[in-house]
Amino acid sequence: MAAVLRGDPLIAALRQVQRHRGALGLDGRSVEALADDLKSHWPSLKTQWLAGRYQSQPVRGVEIAKAAGGVHGLGIPTVLDGFIQHAIAQVLQREWETVFDD
Repeated sequence: MAAVLRGDPLIAALRQVQRHRGALGLDGRSVEALADDLKSHWPSLKTQWLAGRYQSQPVRGVEIAKAAGGVHGLGIPTVLDGFIQHAIAQVLQREWETVFDD
């Protein structure tokens, strides 16, 4: 997790979440509020994360109609959880490329 908490993956994740401008999660927090939330709460979040105490929030469930009929379930995370997921994905992608692109 320490690799995720270094600056580059976090900055890339913040930009990616801001670029996608997804739907609101259950907490109702917007993408626009994310940067301010991180500035205010980052030390606490980082401490929780490193100690293994961070708990992701429940996702908002929505149903999307399929072209062939029926519905498809989709879970929408909170903006903060989406940010964390993107930061982890950044590091995993880099590790994958290091191992398999050589």
